[in-house]
Amino acid sequence: MTTRRGAPAAYRGYRLQALYTLDRLLTPSIYDDLVLQPEGKEDLDILQGDRLIEVVQVKSYDSLTLSDLEPNEQDSFFQRVVRLADESEQLRILLVNFGTLGPQIQKAWTSESPQRRTIVAKLNKAGLSDQGVATLLERVELKTLDENEVRERVFAFLQESLVGVDAESAFDLLSFWLYLKAEHRSPITRQEVIERITGVGRFLAERYAYHQEWFTSIIPLEKEAIDESRREALRTEYFAGIALALSIYWSISTFCAHGGFKSSKTVLHNTMSSSFMRPPVRGRQLSLSATCESTTLRPGVFVLS
Repeated sequence: MTTRRGAPAAYRGYRLQALYTLDRLLTPSIYDDLVLQPEGKEDLDILQGDRLIEVVQVKSYDSLTLSDLEPNEQDSFFQRVVRLADESEQLRILLVNFGTLGPQIQKAWTSESPQRRTIVAKLNKAGLSDQGVATLLERVELKTLDENEVRERVFAFLQESLVGVDAESAFDLLSFWLYLKAEHRSPITRQEVIERITGVGRFLAERYAYHQEWFTSIIPLEKEAIDESRREALRTEYFAGIALALSIYWSISTFCAHGGFKSSKTVLHNTMSSSFMRPPVRGRQLSLSATCESTTLRPGVFVLS
């Protein structure tokens, strides 16, 4: 898909192609076995089983003209679809533009008119035969879309699903997934995209729950001005905590009469070690257990007083 030249235009083109692809995938069909393949023979191929039934070229121009389709380029859109039309009489060929059609191309496709004769002459000059041009005018369907309408349709589906709390983020994640599919030209089914939407919804819900913990149970470290009295209180609490840890350690070690502890790492367990990291508070319970070489002490609970 192309719009104007440049990175912003390319990104917009890709985003609209993803939007169109999602719209087609999320729209229920009478066929359960439809498969969509991005970047196939055209921007989007639609297959029923293994049979190609539709190809779609997606554009985004305010007013689409013949020159926007670059008829003079080697292996242009027109040359490709003439070959495809010759290969299958049932193949649907769709040219979609997020915007309007220029008056020349619109009249050329709808009636015998001076505009049609002008288009025919330009396509003949680009190397297409009269029969090829006649095939184009007969087989290529032109369709215009309003970006806002398609967006509302897709986002309404997302908002009704598990990702409804953040449809914009869901669309971005799905667009990246479609980009990977397009890069590898991988086929996509409607069931697959529904499952992907469910997975995206689960991820966004977990991310939202995580963010809710910030400034509640998770408090970020921030710079804080500390006066001298507060500094002295913190210093006292810190050394009191160290003294408490050492006193408990040596109290336990007196119970080991045969060689001391097997390993110093087994003395202070996580529950107690984490408690030592905080200032001592009256009434706080510290649980611990220790292993001597000849005997194992039962876990005990110490209450600060």
